Amino acid sequence: MSGQSSDLVTRICACRRTLAGYAVVNCRGSYSEAQDSAQETIVRAWRFQSTFTETHEKSLISWLFTILLNVHRSRWRRRKTAERAALLIAADPQEVDCEGPASLHAEELSRRLSTLPESQRAAIVGILDGGTYEGVARQLRIPIGTVKSRIWRAREALGA
Repeated sequence: MSGQSSDLVTRICACRRTLAGYAVVNCRGSYSEAQDSAQETIVRAWRFQSTFTETHEKSLISWLFTILLNVHRSRWRRRKTAERAALLIAADPQEVDCEGPASLHAEELSRRLSTLPESQRAAIVGILDGGTYEGVARQLRIPIGTVKSRIWRAREALGA
């Protein structure tokens, strides 16, 4: 590791408390979730340190806050998707009390999913099972853009 790269990693790690505090206050998560988000931010920053160029307009901390916000949004989306999937798939159809597409009974969801082409069904089921776009892309061995377009088409077909 070069001296300049080593210096950047040291500076990134030094921001951990600031990131965790920002996550607790602005992302409205629990303290342990904020710590996890801060840690994931540091890992992503370390992994993508070659993309960081410090200018007067973009400092290290603003770059890290941007990463943290994206980490928080990803975690929130995964959690909401998992909650919706649990409601749609595992809930007793009589107990589901929502409006719109989320109120579909498990049988209705299963029937609608069966009408989708296999490629779209595989992609959306992967997401409903709590997967990420990247994970589904790896599992199906297709580009992430293809996963996103298949999910978009599947949602359109399902009326979600």
